[in-house]
Amino acid sequence: MKVPEGFKEIFKMFPVLKYTTYVTPFFVSEEDAETEKSKERIKQFQADLTKRIIQNTKRSIEGKGKKVRNLRLATEKELAHYENMHNLFLNQIRIRIRLRLLQWGTPKFKRNYLRDLGATVGEGVMITFGNLMEVIFPKFLSIGSETVFGMGANVTCTQFFEDELYIGPINIGNNVLIGAGAAILPGVTIGDNSIITPGVVHYDVPPQTLCVGLPEDVRVPLEGKINLAAADAKRKVTKTGWDLHDWRQFMPASIILAKNFLLELQKLPMGQSLRQYLLRLAGIKVGKNVRIEDNVVFDAWFPEKITIEDGATLKRHSVVACHEGIPPTKAGEKGQFRVGEVVIGKNALVESGSGILPGVTVGDDAEVLPYTFIATDVKKGIQVVGIPSRKVGETFDIQNFMMQQFGYSATVWDEIREDHRREELIEAELKKAEEMARHAEKIYEERSKAVEISETIEAESVEIKEMAEPEPSAMKEMKKSEIKKVEFEVVELDKEKKELKNKKVEFDID
Repeated sequence: MKVPEGFKEIFKMFPVLKYTTYVTPFFVSEEDAETEKSKERIKQFQADLTKRIIQNTKRSIEGKGKKVRNLRLATEKELAHYENMHNLFLNQIRIRIRLRLLQWGTPKFKRNYLRDLGATVGEGVMITFGNLMEVIFPKFLSIGSETVFGMGANVTCTQFFEDELYIGPINIGNNVLIGAGAAILPGVTIGDNSIITPGVVHYDVPPQTLCVGLPEDVRVPLEGKINLAAADAKRKVTKTGWDLHDWRQFMPASIILAKNFLLELQKLPMGQSLRQYLLRLAGIKVGKNVRIEDNVVFDAWFPEKITIEDGATLKRHSVVACHEGIPPTKAGEKGQFRVGEVVIGKNALVESGSGILPGVTVGDDAEVLPYTFIATDVKKGIQVVGIPSRKVGETFDIQNFMMQQFGYSATVWDEIREDHRREELIEAELKKAEEMARHAEKIYEERSKAVEISETIEAESVEIKEMAEPEPSAMKEMKKSEIKKVEFEVVELDKEKKELKNKKVEFDID
């Protein structure tokens, strides 16, 4: 897939992203936009995300601030190993094989394979479809027990910055849920019992915390047990009585494999008739005059729970999920597995890079702008944007999102808002101090330049003055002495000349 112009710096820092094949929001380009507003959203999103990751990387390397990662410069041996793995043809094939096995193998196989590669992996870890895992330096990856990786989550321990290779260990605790398409950057630690929604995680997440990654960048403590029953009232999902580890009980593995094959095949470039035929064959209900572009990801376990009504459009690199797993909150407990139908209404537009969770209905004539994460129903005829989604023009209400997503209401919102306010004040003070330092440095440079010019002018003035002054008396005396010396030498030469003439006369006489 082609690297979009807006993310070229991201791919330069994280070259491994080019191997992403399942959930592919990093490949969304401005050309994918359906409207000018969508094009502007893609452009702004990519510019903001790139800028913030670069800023975070600089601060992490310098060790400045709280929101930093544990990054270090790679050793010569590590750099040689990295280059060897990427430059030699056979090693490139080896990388691809490792990545594909970790994307498409069974959960048990993936756990054991990561351990064989050198990673630390706890018991009961669930790695679902299409994940991009660290395969060059797996020894720097540690995953706690009962952690769940959603579809297409990315985990990498290496990155480049200013042509230097940096390495950062990733430590993920127990009972962590990594949402579909989430990206964990090198040097991040995630505490036990945390939930990571789609987005880029660019600094540590404390235990028992809901993390909304970049661009929203929100951390919220999870107090007590999540009330999933209240969430079920907001999203039409059904608890199955299983957890993700019971996946073989959902249906025979051969059926899941067949559905996966059909849904992967339809992602390739092809006509609408053939694509929609494959989707219907997999179980998806597709209406008339529907347009579905390349690289749209549909739930491979429960595609029959997806309905796409007449005239709807799904742009490339969007994702539709009908199941979700919740890890246990305590050791010995069983996690949850929930399913829900997804309905995309008549003439609705789901733009590139967007994701839809189980139990969500997108209303008729609604528009989901690019890079939007749909966790609740979208009303008829409105535009929504953001991670998580909200109506265009509205601000992000984390408390409402928590209730909608998890049925959870915290009691510390005032403290959280105060912490955010303090962080903003500190950030503003740091920026002000940096501006003052830059201003002082500029003044110092200007003054130094002025002093240098002044000294040059003064030196030239002295030289001109010396050239204009009359000769000193000592110089005159020296010149007189030189003249007398020359005159004396002339007299002596005359004497010698006369003597030579006299000798010649004497010689002639003889």
